[in-house]
Amino acid sequence: AAASLNPTDMRKAARTMKRSAALWLQPRHLRTVSRNLEASEPLHAICEQVINGQVPERAKQWLYVHKVVALSKLSNHQQDIEQRLKARADGDTEYTAPVRPIAIGDALVRLAEKTLAMQLKDAFIAHLMPHQVGVGVPGGLNMWATVVEAMLQRDHEAVMCAIDLENCFNAVDRDMLVDECLKHPTLRE
Repeated sequence: AAASLNPTDMRKAARTMKRSAALWLQPRHLRTVSRNLEASEPLHAICEQVINGQVPERAKQWLYVHKVVALSKLSNHQQDIEQRLKARADGDTEYTAPVRPIAIGDALVRLAEKTLAMQLKDAFIAHLMPHQVGVGVPGGLNMWATVVEAMLQRDHEAVMCAIDLENCFNAVDRDMLVDECLKHPTLRE
């Protein structure tokens, strides 16, 4: 069955999109259109086509592509904070954040995905909590990162290793993920 997006949720999702970069259509354009009820009707129809994969073949090559860019990005992870403090203590006034690969896609696709995620929030929470701690809890993943860091600071013998290479290189099988989600009746609707 085709996913149906709630127009009110779509406008809310558009208004809350961050000012991040995008390949083609920019988030600020979507925020502007979402402010006008009449203007957002065609945007809603397009988002439903995007989320259901019902866009012309020629458009798919542009909409669903992501560009991986190496960006210097600050984070609030304990290790980065410690590196910044050490640099400052060493007299380095211009700390350079580590370079990370960032995938940049189209804002229109993000809007359609964000709208659907808003609508399915309760179903995601019901099926994924407590195994996926960042679902439906603002700052949930940061909270757990802080808990782990506190535990490591308390026990200097403990070791924690976290590796996130799968999604970085798009090695995650998205079809398998969709198949697993479709096993749950509330997510099939």
